[in-house]
Amino acid sequence: MSRQISDERAIGVFDSGAGGLSVLNAIAKEMPAENIFYIGDEKHTPYGTKPISDVRKYSLDIMDSLLVRDIKAIVIACNTASVAVYYDALERYETERGIKVFEVIKPTVQKAILETRNGKIGVIGTDTTISSGVYADALTNTPRIEVFQQKCPEFVRLVEEGKTEGAETEQIATKYLSDLGESGIDTLILGCTHYPMLSAVIGRTINLHNANSPVKLISSADAVADKLKVYLQNANKQNLSTSRGKYDITSTEPSARFDGLVQKFLVKRVVKV
Repeated sequence: MSRQISDERAIGVFDSGAGGLSVLNAIAKEMPAENIFYIGDEKHTPYGTKPISDVRKYSLDIMDSLLVRDIKAIVIACNTASVAVYYDALERYETERGIKVFEVIKPTVQKAILETRNGKIGVIGTDTTISSGVYADALTNTPRIEVFQQKCPEFVRLVEEGKTEGAETEQIATKYLSDLGESGIDTLILGCTHYPMLSAVIGRTINLHNANSPVKLISSADAVADKLKVYLQNANKQNLSTSRGKYDITSTEPSARFDGLVQKFLVKRVVKV
């Protein structure tokens, strides 16, 4: 039997801003010993309203910068960036350099298909993600799946401003989700890693008329963390330390707002280094 070797290299995670902290939190929950280096692209946030070509450039620049950290995997913790750059990243980092790359869309689709009972799945996301049709295309490859989509561009702004509760947040959620809540869906994909920060409001709004059969919220953060854990186990790349991992969190330009969101959204058991 081969001896397990502890791989203490960090996992590189990036997002357009603070939303990807939901992915960091999910990884920390599933794999508390793993070290993580997180970059939020405060210089260019938000990605969801920008041209795909720009998002691709920003994302590749950030992933190139991660290489100096000797990371063992890259997680694209942003749905818009996953749409824009995943296949380029596979070639550039996985094929050419042997660094496994994870995106958030495919794992989320797989999880939603497993969870749905009636085959009616809702998807909420940024303008770019929804307009790309990537979720609809992936979901409808499965027979008897019906997809209901809704763009929710202001959700990212609310999270980046720390407004996860309150009258404005409730009003915007009602505007986006009222029709979706009456569509008969039983499963809702949170198609942006910012959206889990709004899960309480989203859950209340989408279930306003579904109290007897609540809609299941599917977080892309949880889905990709599950896939990452399986990969590290199978590839013998787990950090086997009994100590809690270290989390190096930075942004592409100084931002007091970003620092405040880190304090607000980072789970208490995660300690920033």
